[in-house]
Parts: sequence; C-alpha cells; structure tokens
Amino acid sequence: MAETRRLTDLIHGHVGSLTYIPPENATAQPGTFHSSRVTAEPPHFKVIGSSAELYPPSKTPAPEISSNLWQERRVQKRWLLQAHPEAFMGNSALSELLQENMDRYSKVEGEVSDQPLLAIGQMTNVSNHSRITGSPMLAAATGESGELLRLARIDQSKWKWGNDKRTTLQPSVIDPDDPEEEAIWASDGLPISQVKFATSLTRYDAIRWLIVQKQTSTTILHPEYHKVPVAQSSASDLNIHQSRLSRIDPNPILAVSHKMTGGNAQVDVAFNPNSKGLPPQIAIIDECGYWSIWNILGGNKLKTRLLPYSCGHVSDGLLNDLPSTTEHPAEKHGVLFVGTAKVDSFWEDGSQSADDSGGLAQRSSHLLIWNREKYEVVDLVSHIALPQLSLLARPKSKPDAILDIRVSPANQNHIFVLTMRTIYWIDLFTKSTQEEEEEGPKPSILISCPRLLDREGLRMTTCLTSEGGQEAAMVFVFSPTHRQLQTYWFGQSKTSGLPYWHRDTLTLPQNGESASGDIQSLEIHPVRLTRDGDASSGHGAYYY
Repeated sequence: MAETRRLTDLIHGHVGSLTYIPPENATAQPGTFHSSRVTAEPPHFKVIGSSAELYPPSKTPAPEISSNLWQERRVQKRWLLQAHPEAFMGNSALSELLQENMDRYSKVEGEVSDQPLLAIGQMTNVSNHSRITGSPMLAAATGESGELLRLARIDQSKWKWGNDKRTTLQPSVIDPDDPEEEAIWASDGLPISQVKFATSLTRYDAIRWLIVQKQTSTTILHPEYHKVPVAQSSASDLNIHQSRLSRIDPNPILAVSHKMTGGNAQVDVAFNPNSKGLPPQIAIIDECGYWSIWNILGGNKLKTRLLPYSCGHVSDGLLNDLPSTTEHPAEKHGVLFVGTAKVDSFWEDGSQSADDSGGLAQRSSHLLIWNREKYEVVDLVSHIALPQLSLLARPKSKPDAILDIRVSPANQNHIFVLTMRTIYWIDLFTKSTQEEEEEGPKPSILISCPRLLDREGLRMTTCLTSEGGQEAAMVFVFSPTHRQLQTYWFGQSKTSGLPYWHRDTLTLPQNGESASGDIQSLEIHPVRLTRDGDASSGHGAYYY
C-alpha cells in the first residue's frame, strides 16, 4: 500500500497541503478541503507563434580552455623550484598577504554575474511638451564585453483571430532597422553587470529612470524620447562608439562610484520610489556585504545630488560609516526594498490606468539584504531587524544555499526565495494576533514547493498575471545552460483566501545557431488583451 502511494506521488505529483474549511452551518452540511496545489483545470504556459532575432550576437565565442592547463602549471612550478628556489619561495610576509587576499575573494573568483542584463520599462516621452507621458523601452547590454547599453523603443501591434474583429491582442514589437528609434550609450568601457528600471508614477513628480550597474559604479539614466532626433546630452569620455542622432536620449543624471560605497565591487542595487514629499532612494550592496542607502535630491529638472541616509553590513548590522578595509570575504549578496509604507492616496497618480501602473513598486518601509546563507529585514525608521526564518536544509551529503530572492509583483510584503532545493513563498509581515501585536510582525512561509531542476546556477524572474479576476504572481526558474523553463503560479483563493500554487514545464524554442548559447537574461511580460463592444463568439473571446 505504501509503495502504491509512492508511485502515485511520483507520477501525478503531490497534491500539496490540505486544509479543512468548516461550513457556516456545521449541522446542515460538511465542510470543504482546500489543496495548496491546483488540481482542477490547471493553467498552462507554452509558446505560440515563431521566434525572431532582433539583434545579432555582439560577443564572439570564447576560446576553449585547455584541459592540460593544470599539468602545465605543475611543470612550471617544478622547474621554478629546481632552477630558482629563491624565487619560488618568495617573501614570506608577501606570501601571507597574497594568500589572505586570495582566500577573501576565492568564492567569487571566476564567477559570472547572474544579474539581469535585459530589462523592459518606460522612458519619458517629451515629443508633446503639453502632455508628458511614458513610452515603453527595451534596455540591454551589448558590445564585445558587454560594455555598451542599447536602448530601443517598443511599439504595440494588434493581432486578431480570423473573423473575430472585437478581441485584440497587443504584443510588443521592436523595429531593429530604424536607427533613429534606438541609441547606444557608453561610459568607461567596463562591462555592465546589471540593468534595472526604476519607475514611480506619483501625482506631481513621476520618475522613469534606468539604473545601470557595474562593479565600479552605479549610474542612473533619465532616458527621454524626442519628436526629432537629437544628439546625446552627455557623450562618453572614451570614443568607444560613434555617436549618432536618435530620438532617444540616454541622459545620465547621477553616478555612485564604488569609492563612495566602501571601495569593494558593487553587486546589486534597489530602488525605493518617492512619495508624499519623501525623496526617492537607492540601496547599493557590495560583494563583501556592506550596504548603503542614498536619498536622491533634486528631481529630473533640477541638478540631482546624493545624500547619505543609512549604511550597515549583512552580519554586523547598522554602522555609522563604511570602513575602508574589511575582513569579510567576498561572496554573492543582494538587496531589496520590501514592505509597503503608509502613504496618503492623494499622492498617487490617479490618471494612470491599471495596465500602466500594475506591478510598479510603491514606497517601501523595510530593506532586505541577503547572501547565500541567510537574509535580514531591517526597518528603515527604527533600524530594528525582523525575525528570520531558517530556510536552508543542513544535510551532510549535499549543501544548500540561497540562489536568489525576488519581491512578489502582486504584493510587496511577500518574497520568493530560490534555494538549491526549494522555492519558498514567504509573507514577511504576517498579521499578528492580539496577544502577539506588541511583538510586531513575523514572517511565515505560505508555500514551499520542491524544484525539478537540481542545479546551483539556476536563476529566477517574476511576472504579474491575472488569475480568476485577481492578481497573481508567476515565477520562472531556468538554467543558463539548459533550455528548460519551470513556470510557477502563486495566488490566493478568492473564496477562502488560502494560498495555492501550480507548476508547468516548458522547453524554450531553439532556432538556428544563434540560440544555441547560454541564456544570459530572461524577461517575460504579459500581453494586453482587449475586447470592444459586446461579447463575441470567436476564438479571441475564449481567451478574454
């Protein structure tokens, strides 16, 4: 009997956690069961239509590393010891210093940044000065070493199903053959490690920024779309790319050097929107775990400047100043703004439609910092750390580690944690009972589901979707070296409010040799589906 259950579980999957919901009238009818996993009419995720290559690869294939390199090093060391023993031994003091430096950076030696190099967001459309709006834009790292930034305007197309003229699908399209609809921005020639949009649609001071991070600096661009082609407002000091006229102006307004954040390599950045007179903020964390928060003063039309707000370390807590030297080893770190601060709705922009403002971040109340072993949530006002959850398994045979953490696009109080074994859906601010109200909010695990792919180099991205008339979150897990995409749906039941999840697996299409390389970044955005007039009986109405 036990073996039958085990085979059924392996073939059909686990039904999840069961919760009994008692009825309002227990004497008249029995209650119902809620399964944390969708078992009836589960959604599917698949590719429809064909794929297209917008731009050819900008990097040449890397040469293969010789498999006999370690043997050559052994021969070199043996010859050096026999021919020049004094040079082989070296200075003992210098040797200890070099060894200490190698140990400190051993965890990040040879690692490739897994931060997104592709992003889709909004730029400021100033083609009509009487009505400043936002226009969709694509930003992606390009160039031989990823040192350039490509900015391209996105248009909306209209698709219809046969005779169904009332239902319209509006996917995004890019014209790569129009040079005036794209711009190339270059700075110092160093490779870009992350590209991220920062958008805040407040009533009086909307922000449409683009954050470009390198190991040595974090630059904020305020891209603008003009009616006629213009020259870039700030050219690069290095003549890396020949500038040309374009309707898109990258317009860099601010740069934060690594010397301002402790001197170590910067590895992640987060944006906290402005609201109710509070200035926008950025948080930067370096490879040794030191984080700093900066207020951005001045706005888009005035001279922008930085003002330090707070700083600290993932293990040492809050600090008065960032040290110039450190003993903490360099490893993977991340930073996020989480939680929703109490803001007067008067300051929100009511003119923005739900499609334009959906999924945009609001003013946050807490800062989340993490590394491969733990995470920490700090209150931005009281600087008090919230309780933690023990997420990592501690088996002797196989280690576990945190690979990535993302804020839920449906609720800023929720996060998704990707480990080497599991995906966790966590509520950081669970509503406390009356007895626990004085202790403050506590985190709780809403859903924990195992992963099909068991690899250390997995990456995660999220997307906001609508499920049954309410917002839900989709989480995508993929490996750079494999074209299998795991799709997860996370939502809450409309009737009971209990969480549920579902998983689907998709193999990404591969057309031609250009798609045979590793996946560097993956962005998935919902496509708008509209219907005009009364209900139609065509295929389009079926999806509406």
